[in-house]
Amino acid sequence: MLKRYILIISAIINIVSILAILGWMFQLESLTRVVSELPSMKFNTALCFIFLGATIVLIVKHYNIVFAHIVNAFLLIVGLLTLSQDIFAIDLGIDQFIVEDHFGIRSSNPHPGRMSSATSLSFSLLGISLLLILLGKPNKMRFAAYMSQAVAFFSFLAITAYFFQIPTEDKINFLSSMAVHTAIGFLLASTAISLMVPKYGIMELFIGRGIGNHLVRKMFLQLSAVTLLITYAIFRIYKAGYLESGFSIAVLAVAFISTVLFFLMVVIPAINDLEQERRSAQRDLLATSTYLNATPDPIVIIDDSGKILLSNSLMKKTFGYDAIRLKGKNINDFVSDDFTEVHKNHIKEFSAVEPTIEENGEEANITSVIETHLLKDKGKKLPVEITLNSIITLNGYNTIVAFRDISRRIKAESNFKKANEKVLAALDASIIGIWDYDIEDGSIIWDDTMYSIYGLDKEKEPIKFSIWASMIHKDDLDWVLKLLEGAIANKTSYEGDFRIIWPDGSMRHIRAKGSVYLNKEGEVIRMLGTNWDITEQKTYELALEASTEQNRLFIDEAPTAIAMFDTNMVYLAASKKWLEDYHLTESVIGRSHYDVFPEIGDDWKKIHQECLNGAVNTCDEAVFERADGSKQWITWEVKPWYKKPDEVGGLLMFTANITQFKENIMERLRLQDMLDQSNQIAKIGSWEYDASKNTLACSSMTKEIYGVPKDREPNLDRMLSFYSKKDAKTLDEAIQQSLEQSHSFDMELKMNAADGEKKWVRVIGRTKGSETDGKVYGIFQDITRMKVYETSLIKEKQKAEAANRSKSEFLANMSHEIRTPLNGVIGFTDLLMKTELNESQSEYMHTVYNSANHLLDIINDILDFSKIEAGKLELNIEKIDLLELCDQTMDIVKHQAHAKGLEILLDISPDIDRSIHADSVRLRQILTNLLGNAVKFTHQGEVELKVRYKPELGTDPNKKCFVFSIRDTGVGIAEHNLEKIFKAFDQEDASTTRKFGGTGLGLTISNRLLNFMGSSLHVESKLNQGSVFSFVVEFKTEDESSRGDEPLKSKVKKVLVVDDNHNNRIILRDMLKLSHIDSELAIHGVEALELLEKHSDFDLMILDYNMPYLNGVEVIQHVREKFGMSAEQLPIMLLHSSIEDESIKQACSEYGVRFNLSKPVMLRDLQSTLIKVGSSNGVVKTESSEQADTKSLEHLSPNILVAEDNPVNRFLARTLLQKIMPQAKIVEAHDGSQAVEHVFQAQFDVIFMDIQMPVMSGFDATQKIRELEEPNEHVPIVALTAGVVKGEKERCLEYGMDDYVTKPVVLEKLKEVLSSFLLK
Repeated sequence: MLKRYILIISAIINIVSILAILGWMFQLESLTRVVSELPSMKFNTALCFIFLGATIVLIVKHYNIVFAHIVNAFLLIVGLLTLSQDIFAIDLGIDQFIVEDHFGIRSSNPHPGRMSSATSLSFSLLGISLLLILLGKPNKMRFAAYMSQAVAFFSFLAITAYFFQIPTEDKINFLSSMAVHTAIGFLLASTAISLMVPKYGIMELFIGRGIGNHLVRKMFLQLSAVTLLITYAIFRIYKAGYLESGFSIAVLAVAFISTVLFFLMVVIPAINDLEQERRSAQRDLLATSTYLNATPDPIVIIDDSGKILLSNSLMKKTFGYDAIRLKGKNINDFVSDDFTEVHKNHIKEFSAVEPTIEENGEEANITSVIETHLLKDKGKKLPVEITLNSIITLNGYNTIVAFRDISRRIKAESNFKKANEKVLAALDASIIGIWDYDIEDGSIIWDDTMYSIYGLDKEKEPIKFSIWASMIHKDDLDWVLKLLEGAIANKTSYEGDFRIIWPDGSMRHIRAKGSVYLNKEGEVIRMLGTNWDITEQKTYELALEASTEQNRLFIDEAPTAIAMFDTNMVYLAASKKWLEDYHLTESVIGRSHYDVFPEIGDDWKKIHQECLNGAVNTCDEAVFERADGSKQWITWEVKPWYKKPDEVGGLLMFTANITQFKENIMERLRLQDMLDQSNQIAKIGSWEYDASKNTLACSSMTKEIYGVPKDREPNLDRMLSFYSKKDAKTLDEAIQQSLEQSHSFDMELKMNAADGEKKWVRVIGRTKGSETDGKVYGIFQDITRMKVYETSLIKEKQKAEAANRSKSEFLANMSHEIRTPLNGVIGFTDLLMKTELNESQSEYMHTVYNSANHLLDIINDILDFSKIEAGKLELNIEKIDLLELCDQTMDIVKHQAHAKGLEILLDISPDIDRSIHADSVRLRQILTNLLGNAVKFTHQGEVELKVRYKPELGTDPNKKCFVFSIRDTGVGIAEHNLEKIFKAFDQEDASTTRKFGGTGLGLTISNRLLNFMGSSLHVESKLNQGSVFSFVVEFKTEDESSRGDEPLKSKVKKVLVVDDNHNNRIILRDMLKLSHIDSELAIHGVEALELLEKHSDFDLMILDYNMPYLNGVEVIQHVREKFGMSAEQLPIMLLHSSIEDESIKQACSEYGVRFNLSKPVMLRDLQSTLIKVGSSNGVVKTESSEQADTKSLEHLSPNILVAEDNPVNRFLARTLLQKIMPQAKIVEAHDGSQAVEHVFQAQFDVIFMDIQMPVMSGFDATQKIRELEEPNEHVPIVALTAGVVKGEKERCLEYGMDDYVTKPVVLEKLKEVLSSFLLK
């Protein structure tokens, strides 16, 4: 209420001030001066009133206390500065700082715009009052009230003077220039500030609740008004001259006394009545107090304002308040803040109720009850039930307020509410619906809940059995119907869960129960049951199951050792790492921790119990002794896990097995000890040089090596003095460079120890990081003995290297010397076999030729093995054609195989890359060895070379993996001899050597060569059934996607393949399939003829010559003569072993067989033949390119120089050259010097140069010839060498030769070389 009055007063002050400011701004005198003859309100006065009003509002509203201080400071500054101008007679220029006082200037006011001294003093006093109120100190409030009330006195005095119209000269001096509305403003402002501190000063008389306060409020206005009127009347009579001044004062005194006596006559009876009422009330209160103390509840009696008049003793016992503290207090002060408004409204509503009159004419008792919280003496809230009853007293109605402690009831209600909420939640989660099914008429009755459960609208469509059945999930419908049928048939109740589909497509889970009802005859006529929605329960169960499984999986799969226990230390979960660390092979879930680890003692159990009580225990390192005597070093953390915030559910253990780490530390200590001992034995010491301190620290061993006492502390200069000047300078520079650039150094130096002994030492130094810290440290080792050994080893190494060079030279010489006579034997034998010989002579020459070649093979094997053993063999990797290499290899062995009547097969997968990077010589050597062995040890059947691509066996992503396998149907190898065959010079047994011959090095060399390629031989064999030798090797391949191979252009679409060998049929079928040609297979000639009788749409017949029943020629005869199929109607390709057989030639010519191929069939040959089939000429070229080249060479007459020191080889070379080119001019040289001389004298078309010759070697002669040649001249030089040492060919090319021919030189090889140089 007071706050509202204060805000109204502030608003009035601000409005008046704003009007005055507007008057000054717009020169409106009516707004600045109320009466024209009286003073005006100055601009600064109006501004200060605005500051004053704003400060009051900010304080009362509690908007911003800091801002209130700032505004009040402006008020004080203006008031005090203006007052100081009057006191000290100075002008600070603030009076017209904002607005100029034109009125004051025109009226010749000495200080225009300045507020009066009384005004500035009043503003200063009110500003100080507000400052004291802002500080909030109780002892300051009284001064604030007194100062504001002093201002009120002066302003009231000024207003009274204006009221009496006392002229200016008659007023008190300092009030002479205060405007009337300024005085009113000060009176209002002082009143507002007094209301802000109502307990102090005059204002306390007006707001108190005592009888005196009541009298003051009742009499003040009347007494003041009467006094002013009487005084004014006497003043006007005096001014009119009717009374003298002294008599006027006497009349005024008598009138004032009479007025006071009149008011006392009126007031005294009222006071007496009030005193009588007080005494009566006290008697009533005493009786009431006696009654109140007898009641079982705390009770107070309040008046209509809520003030407590009386209380019983239970208020002290229940709430801690005695009667003295309660009396006079408002009951609202004891109500909890959150219930204050409710309580006030309750009392207000209770007081507003009009009492009703009962039949006996008395007023009925009014009662009202409310529950609230009352504050106890310590501030604790107590729930109570308040009962209000009205009682009639002499002063009107009072209210009895009874309090009943309902805390127990509230707690019970709360518990009941929680339980009830749980029940309601359960009911809400599983809404129960009831249904009734009449079996006789098929009708169903549902209650509203059933419709809600099934998501149906009862109003739209009544339920039917068919509708219900259609809503059941299709996977549940059958068994639900069977459940109902079973209940009806067995006359029993049922229960089950099933799923339904709502109209919106969502799925719900339903739990159903039902019972059957029987008629008198015992027949089922009705079923009654319930459904309730258990979807949330099912969802929770599924989520709980998933969460449990997730937690179990988390612990199971955790990378650390974790175990979870309940409060009885029974395992709930354990990670795999836990089982692994503690070597547990069985599940521990459900078992006691102490049963799993019986070795756990009481100290561990005590820790577990402490953790179950909420503690956390950790340990960084401890030994766990197991029951089996083993020890584990572990670290652990044991902590509780909680079911609820205050309920421990069990323990979590996190452990780490640090046994390996601990053992590593112990091992490191052991190794350190060993290192110290080793350093002692190896005479290794340590040192550290600190450049900043110029100190050198050395270990005892370092001092021992220097020969100085162990207690001596050496320095760098002293250490360097043990070396020669050169070595000392080298070591010093190394140390300084290490300090400056953090470089390490390692050097061996000679020194003279302190005892005079000469020693070799090794000094190693380095800094601790990339940025030097001024220190260099390292090791110091006595290597004198090592140096002695090193000198000895160098000498021995030089001897070994000399011996190795001698051995290599010996091998080269032996190769040359052995091959030189063999060159003559093989070369002349080859020439002799091409002359006219009788049968015996031919047989003898073949024997000599084969023996010489066999001897050459043996020598080659021995030399290869020697190179492998000496580690001299290296691979020459180059790009090669794999298919071409396999074809050439098969060409080498096929004649031998065909001579023995063997089938020889070549099966290369179509997806094989042809271009690979490999050593063609060594790969061909391996395949030739394996195929040669297969042919050698096979008497009948077949030999097959198969090549496949196996990417899954590869290890290098940049290479492709190839599998080579050589299969035969030969004698096989006994299982116990499989490993023996790979040993050098060994065969399966001694009889093998006698029976088949050979050195026994073939497989050994092949396996060693494969080792160089990163592979090895693998053998599978059965005695008398055959063998399979295979190896897996990786080669880098060329991408053949851009080779531009065109698809096969052939008219052949369907082929009949006739071959008695199954593998050969499959190979031919796959080759044809690769060319998109269909084929039919026949195993012999009879089956082929039967197929031709049924089908004659074949474009080609591929026919083997050697077959059972009918051979190839006989089949051709039947086809041509009996079936009448000409060569144009059915072209035939004949496969055979030897083209030189005259009977085959004759048959091919007689029956029009234009195509014949020698086995094994190569893919390129087959495809070439297929292209020719159906072409216009279809004629097979009868003359080979080789024969054409030979004929071309015969007509040449070149000049050829042969440089050879061996006369036999010279003669052989001449003979071979004359046989190839009869018209050639051949010049011979016996050594390199003669060869150079001949070249200087004549020009040659080609030169054959031996390598090893007297006087001048072939290498030197070649270099000399190249020096003699003109820039545009170049004569081909072909090396003739008996050496097969690695690098021989490269060396020849390096010296300027153009080709390389190894001895023995044979006719065919010589033709090939001559063709390459002379037929270009």
